[in-house]
Amino acid sequence: MSLTSQELAAVAAELSTTLRGAVVQKAFSPLAALAYLELRVPGASLWLCLSAEPAVGRISLSDGRLPTPGDPHPLQRWMRQELTGLAVVGARSQERTVV
Repeated sequence: MSLTSQELAAVAAELSTTLRGAVVQKAFSPLAALAYLELRVPGASLWLCLSAEPAVGRISLSDGRLPTPGDPHPLQRWMRQELTGLAVVGARSQERTVV
């Protein structure tokens, strides 16, 4: 079951505080609707898991990531091109999405 609007808002608020200023180091997409961002904060690396799987969509911090099998998914290439080196400025929920 996906997160409710209230749960998503709570997660976004916590992630905004935890990840503000974190820099995207790497991006991985082992499945078409699953992605991980390796984020660097002073003294640590964190994994942000982004799932858009139907009925089980999630955003959360993770202990690690699933390996990327074979050739990378096009989403992985796009995320690496567009997101690597950028800093997180915050997170908020808007109409059941996190922006």
